[in-house]
Amino acid sequence: MDKAACYQDAKETEPGAPVRAVVVLPTYNNATTVEDVLDRVAALGLAMVAVNDGSTDGTASRLAAWATAHQACGLIVLEHATNRGKAAAMQTGFAHASGMGYSHAITIDTDGQLDPEDIPKLLAKAEENPRALVVGRRTVNIAGYPWRSRVGRTLSNLGIRLASGVRVADSQCGLRVYPLGLIEAVRCGSGRYAFETEILARAGWAGCPVVEVPVTSRYEQPEGRVSHFRPIMDTVRGLLLQVRLLGRALSPWPHRVRWPERPQQRKRQRPVGWRVRRRRIWRWINPMQCWREIRAGEAGRLSTAAALGIGAFIANLPAYGFQTLMALYVARRLHLHPVAVVGGSNLSTPPIGPVLIASAIAVGHFLLNGSMPTLKDYDLTASADDAALLARVLLEWGLGSLIVGFVCMVLVTLGALAVFWLVPADKDAKADNG
Repeated sequence: MDKAACYQDAKETEPGAPVRAVVVLPTYNNATTVEDVLDRVAALGLAMVAVNDGSTDGTASRLAAWATAHQACGLIVLEHATNRGKAAAMQTGFAHASGMGYSHAITIDTDGQLDPEDIPKLLAKAEENPRALVVGRRTVNIAGYPWRSRVGRTLSNLGIRLASGVRVADSQCGLRVYPLGLIEAVRCGSGRYAFETEILARAGWAGCPVVEVPVTSRYEQPEGRVSHFRPIMDTVRGLLLQVRLLGRALSPWPHRVRWPERPQQRKRQRPVGWRVRRRRIWRWINPMQCWREIRAGEAGRLSTAAALGIGAFIANLPAYGFQTLMALYVARRLHLHPVAVVGGSNLSTPPIGPVLIASAIAVGHFLLNGSMPTLKDYDLTASADDAALLARVLLEWGLGSLIVGFVCMVLVTLGALAVFWLVPADKDAKADNG
């Protein structure tokens, strides 16, 4: 690679301009596989930056030996004294690449699961749209794919879609092309594996296109391959991240970061006429969109089932008279179809509604007092302070509604999925709720 070409400022890259890309390889205790990955990446003629994240198995010596034996490739090796996690290793590589003037960073793991030969496909897509975050999409129909990975990937995809509207089929693939300008503009607080999930949501909030490219992968453990995913700790971190992202998505505050910021974004937009608004509203509430979601495939069925389940949760909240408005607000913020969310919220209507209220009050009373309530607990004639009794009932109702609402949400979601599973999928169906 021409060294002079490496020093183009990444932030000056415009659509159609050359993409200056470097491969960033975060590695930790992959001594048996890292050299093979380096050989295959080097065959592509791309510059490489390897980040040794405090390995203790000889990875450091393997990297040094490979760099010495292949000096013409110009491998740059960066070191972490101790293991800081994949996110920190990637950020170290990104910072170094940005400082050298690269516009994009291609990331690939060194455990041998992903094929470096797929990098040109992602790079070609990045050259078509230099502003896009390009993500690899692994197939699920391969031998050895663990069911836990399938479930985790599906839930992660759903969480990203709810939080940001970004629709991806593989939110956990480590083979990607990152515009370094996006990394500088968007700040992610997650570490380790959660970074790769959070950046997708924040890219969506920033208006950055996210594009997927099919890639090959293998789940049957080759000899010597080491995985550092910790099922319990990393799963907990992932769940906490999803809660944080959904909480941010539900907040009414606008997202300040827009990337890339184009000159026309700063111009004052013309007011939207009533006819345009009416068409947008109808497109949003059109029931046929909900049906198309169900027929569009697994992702559409899951999002519609989740919408019904979230509506069922809202139905249990002590906010009668405002539940429909809450359902519409949540549907808009979480990119769900309003018909499904409002439909789920109608669970609060008689005869089911009164049963849910009584159940929530009973659960709340049990949580606060350690025993199930009796009618004497709510006898107005025996109460010396009606206001205190009312406050206690509202507290029990509010607390219990969260528990009962969560149970209803899970049951309604699973029940809807079971029903939707019977609906034949239509690959040509397209749903768009924005």
